[in-house]
This record gives sequence, structure tokens and C-alpha cells, in this order.
Amino acid sequence: MSIVLMASGNGTNFEAIVKSGIPVSKVITNKKYAKVISRAKWLAIPCEVSEKNYEDCVPDDTKLVVLAGFMRLLSNEFVSKFKVINVHPSLLPSFPGVNAIGQALNAGVKITGCTVHWVDEGIDTGKIIAQTSCDVYDDDDHKSLNNRIQKLEYFLYPHTIKKLLEVEVNNEIMEDCKVVEE
Repeated sequence: MSIVLMASGNGTNFEAIVKSGIPVSKVITNKKYAKVISRAKWLAIPCEVSEKNYEDCVPDDTKLVVLAGFMRLLSNEFVSKFKVINVHPSLLPSFPGVNAIGQALNAGVKITGCTVHWVDEGIDTGKIIAQTSCDVYDDDDHKSLNNRIQKLEYFLYPHTIKKLLEVEVNNEIMEDCKVVEE
């Protein structure tokens, strides 16, 4: 199964995914100075930089596209063609879009977390696959809450991807089986 990861930033979720044993075949970034490039090199995974034509960098035989801090909207054609998942630092549908942590702090919520979801044509509107939560403390600031949510992401995202891969493998196996009636 070919898994392509798209990222725009540091690549910490990418590293957590690869270190969990998930076979990422390629990294695509839209930022020529993104730290994910050096992480990909360190982990010996091919990386392609394309500031504008990043969708064209995804091979046609890709089975799953994993967004990890990829800060661009994908076209309707792209999300219709590929299975695409994303991790978001809130309990969707609450606080979609940018600065979800700031939105949660400003709203005064007592619980937040992260969500893994399918990517559709909207902004963080795809079907929810998995979520996990954490408390928001009275003395939390953006940095402290972000750090706690990232730790949740580093567990939840690889775990969810592995579950999706198990389902995919089982479906492929079942497609190859023929039922023989006696």
C-alpha cells in the first residue's frame, strides 16, 4: 500500500507516524524551508517540494494521503480521487480551521483534544474517524495546551492509520477470496 504524507511545517506528526512503523513512501511539502524536509532525509524517505503543484506530486496509485500540518486546501477533484485523512487539534466539529487551540482557549472550554477525520471539500468538515480528549486547565496558555494536544496526536494519528490499514488489507484479502458453495 502506497502512503503519501503531505506537510507544511515541522513534521513532528510525520516522524511519529514513521517511528510507529507505518510505511510512508513519499513526503510532499509546499514549503521549501519546511523542517519536514530534514526529517524526511533523516528517516530516508523521499521528499518532494512543490509550492503550487503539490497535488500533481501524488502518484496515481497512492492508497492513502495523510495530511500532517499541511496548510493548504486541496481541490475537490483531489479529495474525490484519493482517500485523504487529517489530524486537527480540536474535538471537531468544534473549532475548525486555523488556530483551533486559540479558539478553544478564547471560548473557555474545559475539555478539548484532537480529531482524525476524512478530508472532504470543506474545512475540517469530513467524517470523523477518531477523537481523544484532554482537560483544559485554568492556567493553560497556547503553548502548554498545544504541547498536550500534540502528545495526543502522536498517539492517535498513527494508531488510527494502522487501524485503517488493517481494514484495507482485510478488504483486499476478502476481495481475492471466492466463496464456494457446496
